Amino acid sequence: MKVTKKLISEIVSQVIGFEAVDMAFYLRGKTDVSEIVVANDMKMTVQEARAMLYKFFEANLASFERKRDKHKGWHISHWDFLDKNIIKIHDQLQQNKISVLRNRLEREIDNEFY
Repeated sequence: MKVTKKLISEIVSQVIGFEAVDMAFYLRGKTDVSEIVVANDMKMTVQEARAMLYKFFEANLASFERKRDKHKGWHISHWDFLDKNIIKIHDQLQQNKISVLRNRLEREIDNEFY
């Protein structure tokens, strides 16, 4: 299976939410992107960008490395989008759907409904 824009859009909207699809396309293909750059380019505050990026991290769609800014002394995170995990998450979601449908079928076979 190939990672396409449609697949990324589908998975990100299911796992994180529709509002995160634009950020996924922004991060795709870029490496070591600062959260401040993401916030500026996406026209949002640093806090909003950071919150959404942490959702990507929790969904295993992004990784980050925290570095200290030499001038200000702040910690700044640099992010990478994990394309390879899109297929894994897609497969997991499909297996979950199959499991739910099998359980539903077994319940309907074993019981009588009126």
